[in-house]
Amino acid sequence: MFNIDAFEALIEKARSEQRGLAPTELAAVLTSLRSETRNEVLAAINAPGLEDQHIERRDALEAIVLSAVEKSNEGASSAVTERRSRVLHAAANAVPGDENRSLIPGTSELRALIAEGTNPAGGYTVPTETAHELIGKLAAASVFLRAPGLQVRRFTGGSFLIPQVQSSSAPGVVAEGASITEGTLSFGAQTFKPIKYASLYRASSEILEDASVDLRNEIAHIMTRDVGSAVDVDAFGAGNGTTALKGLTAASQGTTTNFSTGHTAITWTDILNSVTDIEATGASATVVWASPDQAKPLRATQTTTGEFIIGSPTTTPTDRAAGLPLLVSANLPARTVIVADASRIYVGVRRDVNIAYSADAFFGADSLGLRLTYRLAGINVAEATSVQILKASAS
Repeated sequence: MFNIDAFEALIEKARSEQRGLAPTELAAVLTSLRSETRNEVLAAINAPGLEDQHIERRDALEAIVLSAVEKSNEGASSAVTERRSRVLHAAANAVPGDENRSLIPGTSELRALIAEGTNPAGGYTVPTETAHELIGKLAAASVFLRAPGLQVRRFTGGSFLIPQVQSSSAPGVVAEGASITEGTLSFGAQTFKPIKYASLYRASSEILEDASVDLRNEIAHIMTRDVGSAVDVDAFGAGNGTTALKGLTAASQGTTTNFSTGHTAITWTDILNSVTDIEATGASATVVWASPDQAKPLRATQTTTGEFIIGSPTTTPTDRAAGLPLLVSANLPARTVIVADASRIYVGVRRDVNIAYSADAFFGADSLGLRLTYRLAGINVAEATSVQILKASAS
């Protein structure tokens, strides 16, 4: 339901901050209008000379909305008529150059053709009487990068170099006044080239103009989540560090225990044993990663009296394992639990997630482009004993 007071408060707020309406503010205005009024407003905004501009007049939008509301008698009142008259008077005496940023995304938005006509391709985002929100399947954020204590290092240049002490001489007992034997250290290094993750989409200007949500930000958010999921696939995989990140399950990255036939579910005893194995070499476990098929029996394990070992589901968080964060991801290999000291795991960031818009890539098709890139290098584990990989038997 259109509310003249709320609308004017929105306009005055934008005016006081010397800006145009943000996409979310415009969406709120459009969704408050009846469909026929909304269509008239969109048609006026997209009139020749306005549709491709990135700078629009805030006051022009105000006049357009008030005119359409008055014409359709939607919320019609003397307040609407009076306000519209004042706006038109002010516009007639306005000083040229009072433009603000785009009220509706212009021709610089996204790259995998999202056409208005087909629902799976984006048509659900076009306003209707019953749907004004983008409905999509959420992808999990990066579970690997959420591990507490993970060593994320930014670097420059073409490679990520991690110095390592490969060996050292043991200290000894020295008698009073005796010479101290000089120790020896052997140094080495591991070098990784950055891996680029990228995503590219495009969309017609029509779908962006007609969407009742901030589609540009929604798609950017989805792209970011998808890249996070792709990072998890590599981080928990067995890549070689050249064509993909060197995953935690790659050879020499961790210490793997393959359980024999019949041991189809990792137990709390297995996890506690792994914590002890990590502590035996001076590290300290900080995280437990689990594939969904293994997290399920862990959370469901009960004592002989029927109490859940992980704690009561109604009073105790079920995202802890032996006091450690229990992070579940479908991107882990099946039947896998990884217990690790994340402070002994190193990953390099060459370029943070970067989203760029293009007004030119699909200019001839009146479509908009969006590109996401992210560059990582690694993964390096300081010592294999700090990452305990538990593999349940398939049968």
